[in-house]
This record gives sequence, structure tokens and C-alpha cells, in this order.
Amino acid sequence: MRFVKLDTNDKNYFNNINKIFLEDETSVIVLCNNSYITYHSYIDSVKVGYNPIIEEDKMQQDIKEIENVWSNNTYIDKHRWNYLYKDNDKVIDYLRSLNLKKIYITGELSNILYSYINVYGNDFEVEVIDYDLDIVKKLIDNNEIVLDTCLNGLKLKEILFNKNLISLTKLCENVEYYYFVKKLSKKLDITVFEFPSTDDITSFSLEERKRLDSKIGYIYYLSKYNIDEEITKLLNSIYGESFMTKFCGLENISPGTIIQNGICRLADSNNEFCRTINGKRVTTDKNRDYAFDINFLGPCMVYGVLVDDKNTIPSCLQRIINENNRDYSVNNYGLRAMEFFEQVRIADNINSKLNDKFIFIVSKKENEVLKSMGYNSAISLLELYNSGVLKNYFIDKPAHCNSEANDMIARFIYEKIEKELKTVDSINHTLAIAIPNTKKRNIFGNNRYLNEYLEFLKGLNINTSNNGAILMNCNPFTYGHYKLIDYARKEVNTLIVMVVQEDKSKYSFKDRYEMVKEGCKDFENVVVIPSGKIFGSSMIFPEYFNRSESTDVSLDLSIDQEIFTQYIAPVLNIKKRFVGQEQNDYITREYNKELKRNLPLYGIELIEIPRFRNINGDEISAKTVRRAVEENDDELLEILVPESTLRLIKTRKMK
Repeated sequence: MRFVKLDTNDKNYFNNINKIFLEDETSVIVLCNNSYITYHSYIDSVKVGYNPIIEEDKMQQDIKEIENVWSNNTYIDKHRWNYLYKDNDKVIDYLRSLNLKKIYITGELSNILYSYINVYGNDFEVEVIDYDLDIVKKLIDNNEIVLDTCLNGLKLKEILFNKNLISLTKLCENVEYYYFVKKLSKKLDITVFEFPSTDDITSFSLEERKRLDSKIGYIYYLSKYNIDEEITKLLNSIYGESFMTKFCGLENISPGTIIQNGICRLADSNNEFCRTINGKRVTTDKNRDYAFDINFLGPCMVYGVLVDDKNTIPSCLQRIINENNRDYSVNNYGLRAMEFFEQVRIADNINSKLNDKFIFIVSKKENEVLKSMGYNSAISLLELYNSGVLKNYFIDKPAHCNSEANDMIARFIYEKIEKELKTVDSINHTLAIAIPNTKKRNIFGNNRYLNEYLEFLKGLNINTSNNGAILMNCNPFTYGHYKLIDYARKEVNTLIVMVVQEDKSKYSFKDRYEMVKEGCKDFENVVVIPSGKIFGSSMIFPEYFNRSESTDVSLDLSIDQEIFTQYIAPVLNIKKRFVGQEQNDYITREYNKELKRNLPLYGIELIEIPRFRNINGDEISAKTVRRAVEENDDELLEILVPESTLRLIKTRKMK
């Protein structure tokens, strides 16, 4: 057996895996990214990131080899733990459920956890003990609970599988399970589907059972495409020759995973088979504005590991939704090898509305944990899998389905939730009310750029109470911007105009800022300021700077809106936010729609102002101005932009 370490940040890592398998079929590939470790081998696919799924005998057999591979990697991302232990009372709620009188803590984060429990859970007796195998073993043999806070979970490997030794990984996992059962499932409209164990599925053909027993993973099969005649024929029969030929010839098909703000999500990707934006894979066939969302969470089955965007289960479900006149947009939050506790964290951080629906796909083992904590509402997919309608639909595992099976699974799911879904004709849009996120997440409080910006805002000493805000790019500053500001300033005591600081436009931030300052210098109650390095930036709103004409693109504006409503607006006493109406640009239109839906929850009124027109009756837009500049149409520019803007444009052209 040979271990080979690869980095998922390498754009060719998928092809590199195939090459290594061709050289040596006994290789085990270790993909490392942000301490998120994935194993691929010709005999198995085992993920050992935050929750090891390794049989005890296999662990003992390969322990020395695995230790060598893990020597330079952490067992759990420390940052992820930092997010969790600060996350309200999640950890304490779970520990209280164990009915413990005393908790023993050991390992390198002992002091952090000790302080945390003493502050938030002072009904516990807590003792920090040495990180010594004999001491720990004696305690757990006496049925005492020991929390192992060491980031390398193999140091106590001899007792790794004892239920009384709770590793940091297991603690994080159990906390999220408990939170789901006791709080999240009551807060959100959730339906859980259990993916059956292969041992319970009786409909496999003889050939399918042989492939399952061989435990050969799909990556190996793909590596043999157009090399091994039998494997090539098999893949074509399941997934289609046209698809497989293009799919296997494309580099970096599947996006990697990243840890962002303590949450595991898909990295952005853009190819003809898989487009991912802001942690979501694109769901196709969204043909209108929908009142509600169905947020789909789960592992590779939901993500759609061996199909294109159009044939994932969420995309199939979207088409069924459309066919039945239901008013829901389906969002694909699936991740390959996604654990349930990661699903919980993602769902808890989605800005949702009343009457939105959440669908979770969990394994039988995960559902057993949910049942042990009191959740008994999961719907099994076993009925579908044993019905006999799914035939020749997977290469290695029944979760890696082809497009036909995905459509059948989507129809099965739709039938189970159909009665709960609202039709377009029955919609009362007052029901589409966003659920406010009232907790300030510590991830922002620790952000240096945000803290510096808030100090800058406080230094403005704006003491008026009924204030308004406009976020503008002004690329360049037009009469449309000028008239919008003039209108808005009359509605408030002080109007704060925030000029986008990101330097990704035709005109630099320095030039745009100067244009706006000069254009507004005669308005006494207007304050022009930079937007800062976070708010209005590509860091939290990349779609604005990477424009797409596709209406399949789903926007995630939760961080942008959370920073504005919970940090910026309170400092500046903002009660109104102004935007220009947008009919043509999809990204801006969706952004305005989200603001209109969410800002009132925080006591902020959104005011949409129709576009202003020039003396010829045409709408004024920065795009038209930029075209006029390129065409040297000075006559048109004179009726589109203020004199101060025109002067700067001409100065820049002369350089």
C-alpha cells in the first residue's frame, strides 16, 4: 500500500489521482485542504476529516501508516472549534443533556474549554487532567466522561473508540445533532430523508452486488475510461457515452471544499458540468421569481457527483416544482462526503423566510443518532430503492446515481412533501417574511477590517437620528446618481453615501470617490464615505464583480446584509436605505429584492427610486456613459454626467 499526498488547491488534482492509480493500483490518495482530509483508494473511499468513518479493525491494522500520513495534519480544524465553542450555548446545552456531575478535560485546548464551561455552565464541576493514557483510561473504565481537546485524535488511539472518551471532533458532531433535534427542527420547516444502508437494499442485480462487494470507488473506474474496454462499456451503459466522453476529458470537474466562517462549503467552480457560486451548486430551470425556497442539504447524492448541473436531484426537483405550479426555488447545498453535522451548520446560517422548506438527506447511521436524541420523523428512501424501478443506475455506490435515477428520487421526494407546498395561485406574499438573524456572529467581531471600519464610522460623529444610506459604485458618477442622492437627502436628516471601495471597476476607487465628493459638495446633509474593505466588496458579494447574465445564478447575500443591519446601521442610526430600481441587470435586481425582503425586519425601510431620464427621455446609466466615453461622444456625455465628472473623465483621457 502506498500513500500519496495531494493538495486540493492544485487545479489538476483530479487528473493526478487518475495518473497515480494507473501507476499503482494499491495507492491511497490523501487530499488535504484546510485540514480537511479525504482518502481515496482503489478498494475504498474513506473520509476522515472531522468525523472518522473507519472500522476499528482497519484502524488498528493500518494505524502506523495512517499516523505517518497524519503527522503534519490536524485531526480537526482549530478554527472550526473556535467558531463552535463561541456559538451561544450549544456546547453547554449538549453537556447538560448528559446529566453529568463532573467533567474531566484533557489535551491542548483544555484551558479554553475549562474557562468556557465555567463561565456558561457553572452547574458543572470541571477538572483539567494531564494528557496521560493511564490516567484517562482509568477514568473512562470507571464510566467517567473525559473530553479530549487534543487536535491530533490519534494520541489516545488505544482508547479511541471508547464511548466515554469524547474527542473534540465527536463533541462538535454531537453538539450539532443535539441542536438540530432540540432547536433547529422546531425553528425551521424540515423534512429528513434517510438513505438506506446497502445491506437493506434487496433490489441489486448480481453485477451490482459484485461491484458493491469489491468496494472499488468511482474514481478508479473513471481513471480506466477508454483504457479498459469492459469498464468503458459499463460506464457508457450507466451514464451515457456522450456524457462520459466529455466528463472524463474535462480537467478539475468537481470543485474542492473550503472552510469559510467555520462552515464547510464548495469552492467556486465554472465549467460546463458543474457551476458553483457561494457554496451552492447551480440549480437549473429557475424560470421566474419564486416566493419561497427549498434548501436541499446532503452528501454526494444531493451534490450530484456523476451528473451535470441539469441532472442533479435539486434540478430535477425544480422542474417538477415548475410542472406542478408550486412557488419554490430549489437550492443545492450538497457536498461530497458531507456529514450531517455540517449540514446543520450550513442550514443554521442560511437567511430563510417563513414557509421556506429544508430537506436533509442522512445516512442510516446518522438517523440512528437522531433517533437516540428524540427525532423520529425521517422518511426512508428504502421503499423507492426496493421497488425495482431503479435499474443499472450506479457504478460503485447507489448514492452516485445517473440522471434517470436522480429524477425518480426527486419525484419520490416531491410526492412526500407535495401537500406541504404552496401553489402560485394560493400565495399570500405576506407569508414570505424573512426570519431575522438576531445574533451577531463572532466571526465578524474578530474581523480586523470590519473593526477598523466601525471605528472610522464612529469617528464621523453623526448624531442625527433619522438617517439614510446609499451604497453606490458610480462607475462613473452620473446625473442619475446625482438625482437619486438629491431625492434621498430630502427624506432624511443625514444621508450617508457609501462609495464602493473595491477596485474592480473601469474607474478606480480614487477617481469614483472624487467624482461623488465633487458632485455632492453643495448638499449640506450628505456625507460621502468609502464603503470599507468588507461591505460592498467581492469578499462577501463576488457576483456583483463577476457578472453573469444567467438567471440560474443564486445569490447568497446573508453576510452582506448581516454586516449592514447589525453593525453599520446601528452606528450611523440608519432608518432608510435607498436604491435605484433595476429592470435590466439581474444581479442588481435580485440584490434589491433581498434588501426589500430583509431590511424591514431590522427596522430599516427600503426605498426604491425609479431611474431618472435625461433631457431626451432615455434612462441614465453608467453603462451608457462608459460607451459614450469609448465613442468620444462628448455631446451625449454633457447630458449624462455632471460637469465635475466630465472634467475628470477628460483629464484621465488626456493622460
